[in-house]
Parts: sequence; C-alpha cells; structure tokens
Amino acid sequence: KTYVYRSMNVLKPVKNVEYISYINLEEPDKVQKLLLNIDSANIIITNGDKIQITVSSEFKRNNEIQVIDDTIKFNTDSLKEFDLLGLLTEPIPYVEITIPETFDVTLELDSRLIQMEKVQLNNLKISQKRGNVIALDTTVYDLKCSMESGGINFNNVSFNNLNIESDAGSVLLDTIKGSQVDYINGSAKVDIKNAVVSHLNMINGTGHVFVNDLVANDTAFEVTNCTLDLKKMKVEQFINIKSIYKSNVTLYEAVTKQVDVVMNGGTFTGYYLEMDGKIQTTGNVLLSYITGNFEVEAYGRHCEIYELMGDILSVKTQSTETTLKYIKANTITYNAYNSTSLLYLVFGKDMIVKDSKGDIVFDNNKDISENEELYIKYYQKIERLDITSSASFNVDPDVKLGAWEWK
Repeated sequence: KTYVYRSMNVLKPVKNVEYISYINLEEPDKVQKLLLNIDSANIIITNGDKIQITVSSEFKRNNEIQVIDDTIKFNTDSLKEFDLLGLLTEPIPYVEITIPETFDVTLELDSRLIQMEKVQLNNLKISQKRGNVIALDTTVYDLKCSMESGGINFNNVSFNNLNIESDAGSVLLDTIKGSQVDYINGSAKVDIKNAVVSHLNMINGTGHVFVNDLVANDTAFEVTNCTLDLKKMKVEQFINIKSIYKSNVTLYEAVTKQVDVVMNGGTFTGYYLEMDGKIQTTGNVLLSYITGNFEVEAYGRHCEIYELMGDILSVKTQSTETTLKYIKANTITYNAYNSTSLLYLVFGKDMIVKDSKGDIVFDNNKDISENEELYIKYYQKIERLDITSSASFNVDPDVKLGAWEWK
C-alpha cells in the first residue's frame, strides 16, 4: 500500500517495517518503573524477563531513553506533518514494549492505541486524550485509566483497585474481577458485564450506563440526565442510587439488603426485586414483583406498585394516579397529602377489608355481584388510608375513600 494511503488511514493503522529501532536494556535490579510520554503511537505491551522496546516506523526516529533512579523514561519524535492543514502526516509508529511482571508502567499519550494481552503488571497508569485502550486476560494490582475521547475495552481483567475517568466515547468492562472500582464518566456509553467486585462507586454525567450481571458487596451510583440500566445484580449490603436531574433508572432482577433511591425527576422502574427499599423522587415510580418492605415517596404523574409481598408498604404521594395491585403486606400506609391523587386498589385472593368500625366493606371471597353496590359506593378519590394486619381502614370521618378494582 502506498505511503499516502498509510498516512491517511487512521481507522486501520498499518504496521510499517521500513525502519525498526531496537532498544535493549539488561534489567538493573533497581529499575522497577517505566514511563512513556509520546504524542501518538500504537503501543503493544507484553511480559518478558528483560526490558526491550522496539519502535517500528516509516522513517528513522530519534528515540530517547534514560534511566533516572528507579525509572526508565522513553520518548520519541512527534509525527511529521507535510502540509499546513495536517492532513498528510507520518503513519503512526508502533512501539512494542516487553517488561517484567513486577514493573510499574505509566503511559502518557495524545492519541492512538494501547493494547495488552495476557499481561501481568504491578501498577499501570494510562493517560490518553484520544484513541483506544484494549486489555485482554490481564492482571494489574492498581489500574488507572484516564481517557478524554475514545474506547476502553477490558475483557477478563483482574485487579485490586480500578480507577477510570472517561469524558466521551465507549467503554466496555466485560468479565472483570477485583476489590475497589471508582468510575467518573462524562458522556461516554458504559457497559459493565459479568463483574465480581467488592465496592463499585460511579459518578456519571449524560452517558448511558448499562450493568448486567454484577456481584458486589456494595454499590453507589450518582447520575445526571441519562439512562441507568441495572440488571441481574447480587449485592450483599446495599445499592445506593442518586439522580441529580431527570434520569431514567431501571433495576431488574436484583437482590440486596437495602436499596436507597433519591431522584430529581425522571422515572424509577424496579421489578423482580428481593430487598427492602426507600425511594424518594419528584418523578414517577413503577414497582412490580417485589419481595421486601418499601417506603415510597413520589410526586410525579404516576406511582404504580404491583405484586409486592412484605411486612410494610408505606406510600406518600401527590401523583395524579396511584395504583396498588395485589399487595400482600401486614401494614399498608397511604398518604396523598391532600392532593387529587386517585388510588386504585386491586385486592388479592381472600382479602377482607373492614372500615374503622370493624364492618366488612370488601370480601374477596364473595361473588362480584354481591360487592357491586359497595364498589359504586366507594368509587371516590382517596386522601389517606391505613391498612393494618387485620386489613381495616383507619380514616377520618370527612376523608373520601377510594376506587376499588378486583380480580
């Protein structure tokens, strides 16, 4: 392929072999760190008993290497440009690094590719403006990766501490295992799959975040104006979710002791959950197939809770419509704060409801025809309701009781 083609082919860089520079160092006992500061290169990292840096480039380059104290410092020439607009530049060089497993590595780049496969390192720090970082079957004790724009792909990566900062682009963390994960994201799309970690803390801007199959001790998410999709999570202690503004959050097939949700706008959707929970939101709440005790405080248009089984359900709402269907709880507390919220109750089988005087107002064991008159009588908006373990209503005399449905 021609030089011009290689120069302009930024999507699929060609490894050029016109000039190869080998830099070999016998490993001094005192050297444990490697620092690379390069504006643009494709970097490939492998393990070996000795240190070797191989530079493959279109033209001969001035490669500089120094050993200062316990650190090897390497840099090379900037890319050559051949026109004022920078459209024609020197093809991207390849830098292949072979280092022992015990090394600390720091890579500071402007752009291009960093790749490692079946590599083991002590500490790895990557700071890159643009490009891609790929790590496959890799183990690093302390891994830090900062990316302004580009892609991060970690597959089967083990660590003790993982710290990621991404401004834009796409991030995939697939089959990762470690202790502490701290993630700060801007607008990048983030996918986390098959993860086993002790602690996961994530602060996210407008980037959409998808988590599928996570095992952890505890997790915390803080998001702003995005989609947060959490599926198949097994968290031993707690899940904390905070939405600064107008995010849509989904928690699906999750098990934990406690979930705490605080949201400003947006919609929280939870289904197939086994946990106790507390939800405070100015937006909507949709819960279904829940096992546990929940406190829900919602002020959006809709507050819907289906198929909840637990000891306590407390609902405080000013939603336009509130729906409780097939709730099996010893104590249900409902407070609409003097709003016009319309409450729909769908009683489960064998449910008997009594008023404050102890008179039966609804008996689901009877035929619907026998309850039709009561249905019409109580088809009104409801303001406050307490259902105790004996399924009795405790309401003030002037409070309106609500709209029944049954199945």
